This record gives sequence, structure tokens and C-alpha cells, in this order.
Amino acid sequence: TTMPLDSLQTLFPMPPPRHNRKRKRRRQKRAVPCSPGLETTAPAPEPPPPPVDPFTKEYRREAARAYAREAGEGAGEGAFAAHDERPRRAPFVVVKKRACGTARERCIMKPRDEADCGPTRFAVGAYLGHGASGAVFAATVANGVVANDAGEALGPGARVEARYQRGDEWYPGTVQAASGPAGVAVAYDDGDFEDAVARADVRPLAPEVALKVARRAEADELEAEAGLAAAVRARAPPRPAALGTIVEPLATWRWCDAAALAAARLGPTLSDVLRRGGERAGERPPEPVALFLAAGVMEAVLSCHEAGVLHCDVKPDNFLLRAPAAGAAGAAAAGDRDAPAAATAARRGHGLVLTDFGRGVDRRRHRAGTQFSTALDHAHLAAFEWPPARADRRRAPRPRAPWVHEIDTYAMGVCLHLIATGGLPTRDGRRQGTPPRAWDRDFWTSLIDAHLHTDPDAGAPSFARRREFVAATRAALDARRFEDLDADLRRWCRRAAGK
Repeated sequence: TTMPLDSLQTLFPMPPPRHNRKRKRRRQKRAVPCSPGLETTAPAPEPPPPPVDPFTKEYRREAARAYAREAGEGAGEGAFAAHDERPRRAPFVVVKKRACGTARERCIMKPRDEADCGPTRFAVGAYLGHGASGAVFAATVANGVVANDAGEALGPGARVEARYQRGDEWYPGTVQAASGPAGVAVAYDDGDFEDAVARADVRPLAPEVALKVARRAEADELEAEAGLAAAVRARAPPRPAALGTIVEPLATWRWCDAAALAAARLGPTLSDVLRRGGERAGERPPEPVALFLAAGVMEAVLSCHEAGVLHCDVKPDNFLLRAPAAGAAGAAAAGDRDAPAAATAARRGHGLVLTDFGRGVDRRRHRAGTQFSTALDHAHLAAFEWPPARADRRRAPRPRAPWVHEIDTYAMGVCLHLIATGGLPTRDGRRQGTPPRAWDRDFWTSLIDAHLHTDPDAGAPSFARRREFVAATRAALDARRFEDLDADLRRWCRRAAGK
């Protein structure tokens, strides 16, 4: 007998129909062209680059080599003379005198009269100090490599070389007065005097420079320091009548056993002015002088940042005062009495100069958005280091915050704190102490607090905000008389230089 079909399906149920899943999956993967006007999914944003440690030996060495290559190819920014006198030896030797008792460590630079020395000769002056990359001396380039021989009129007080009694040797001296249309009176450094020396027998003496001397292994680092300072001067937007400027590198030298960098010789450091400029220990400068110093500090660091460079070593020892020549009159000209005091001071030769770019970082050599951090215990001197970037083992461990402009703006805030109060802020970046009672305390406290920023999320003040601070400081300075500012600046600089 035949069993019905429905009975067979009851005894042997059939499986459900099987779809072609592979074909369906393949169909889903096919790209469907988008019609115009339909929105597509935006690509994932590129992750920011990891923080860079700019203080490792590898980083500094590679950056120095890059600047050395550019200087050798003539592709560097700015202009300074690079002299390669290898394989000859340096025409001097540096002897270090160790500290003993109350005597501090110092260096002595002695000339070398050997035949295998380079052609450049230096008249050695005083020892000025010692930095991380070498000792600094006051010196004169004897063969006129950086001499100022523009043929200008030699007025009283000008430093010259003259041929005594028309001999063959040139002797240094100082012009005392003009003895006629074609001659001058010269007082020689050895005590002799001539009242009528022909102009043909007198030439301007090479200017005294600050000569930083380093070992042969650090020659690339010196050229990188000079190249970075020259790049800032070339890139920074022009700022007329600026009170804060960047040091001008004049020349570099390489020998087989040493290297040197020459820059203009300037006045005392900001640290010297604050410590020794007053008549009494701890005396604060007059408020016009303080406004002048604050404006110079802010303008110089702002120029660095606008040029895409981080200084990474902002402190009072790296700011040098620029002052008019000793023979210049201190009183303002008749046209300067009604002019703004800040612009008049800059035009008359006063200013602050930021030096020592040995730890500087060129942000244009990195990708946009690159931040920096370091594995060292400190990214700066402890008193000037941005607190979130500090490795503080005395408290609960916390990750270090990466930085860009914060490393310089916080150190600049510490400099402003020193100018206004004479002391340092607390370790965690809080203001302590107050400006003198006669000062505009509200202005100074707002200026200091804006730069002593310790919130990693807030970041450093913007360029626009910092330009407003500079403008407000210069406006406060313009409310003072230039004659008073000029006299106070000269008096404080003279005492700071020990004169």
C-alpha cells in the first residue's frame, strides 16, 4: 500500500531550506557607489605624535649635526661667519682653576704662540662665567675678523689702534679729542700720549666680544647654538623699538682641539641687576626700571615662540642688559621728552638681550602638534621648571605633563616674580610676597599670575594674550618720564657691573 505524502513528512521531517550565506555575505561586501550629496563616514583622525625628549644626547647630537650640515652648505637661516681652521690648533689654551676655600672656580685663557696655530688671534680679556657648553671670556679678535671698520668718524671715547710716532706697530688706545680736520689726540693704554695722530695712522679697534670656548667634541653644538639664534632673528616678525631682542652671533671657529663662538659683548645680567643694582641688599628697583625689565623679558621670549623656537633655559642669568655707549649723553634730546618712554629707551640703546640657545628646540623640525617631555629628573632648573613637568618623588606619583610653550612661559613668570618681589614662587607655582607698596600691585599680580600657570589642561597663554601683556606693560612705562628711567637704568647697571 502507498503511504500518503503528509504521513511521510510527519515521520521524516525535512530540514528547512538552506540559503547561500556565503553569496549573501559576498553581496554585502560589495562597494556601493555613493550618490552625489550623500554623506560618507569621515576617516579616523590621525593620532598625535608621541612626546619627544629634546634633552637626550642622541637628540642634541642629531640636531647639532643638522645645523652643522646647513652651515657648511650655506643653507642656514641668518648670517654669521663660520671659520674652519682645521687641522690647525687653537691659538689659545684654557686652564681651569678649581675652587679653593672662598675662591670660586674660574678659567684662564692663555695665548699660544706656536707655528701650527690657526691664523685668527685673540686678545684675551676677563673671565665672564661658565656655562654648560663651555667657558665665556671677554676677548678681542686681533686680526679684525669681526672688526667694526666702517670708516665712521672717531669721536672722543672711541677705542682705536694707532701707530705711535708713525712706527710699524699698532697700539691700542682711546681717542681724547679731535686735533684738526685730519688728526686726533690718542691716549695709549700703556700710558703714552700723542696730541696729533694722522687719520691714516688710526683705525677703529675691533670690538670686544663674548667668546664661548668649548672642546672639539662640542663644535657642532656651538654651531647649532649660533644657527638657532640666527634663525630666531631671521624668522621673528619685526618689532620696532623692541626692548627685548635676541643675541646676534658674530662668528664661529673650529680647530682640531677646540671650538669657539663669538657674540657681542653686552652689559650685566638681569640676575646681577636684581642682586647688586640697589644700594642696599634686597632693594627693589624703581617701578619704571621694573616695567622696562618686564617688557624686555616678555618681548624676547615672545619673539622666540613666534619664530617657532623654544628656548628651554629662560632664567635671569641668560638675559643681558644692553646700554648706550659710555660716552653718550644721559639726558634725553629735546624731541624725546614728549615721546613714549619705551620707544625712546629702545632708540637710545637700552634693552634686554636673550642669550644662550644651547638647549633650544626648533619646532619647525618636528611634525605639527608635537609635544615634549623628558625622562630626566628635571627639564629645567628646579626653581624655573613648570611644576606639572616635574618628577616629584616626595609626593604621590603622577604622570608628567608634556609641554610646548609652558616650559618657557612659566620660567618667564618666575623672572617677573623675581623682578616684582625679589623672591621665588612656591614649589608648586603659587605667588608669594608682594610688590612694593608704591607700585601698581593689581597690575603686577595679574601679570605674574597669568604666567605662573600650573594647570596642564589650560596650557600657556596664547600669543594674542601675551601681546596684550606686552602692550599694557609698555603703556605703563610710557606714563613715566624718560629722563628718570634713563638715569635709574644707568645707575642700576653701573652698580650691577661693579663700577
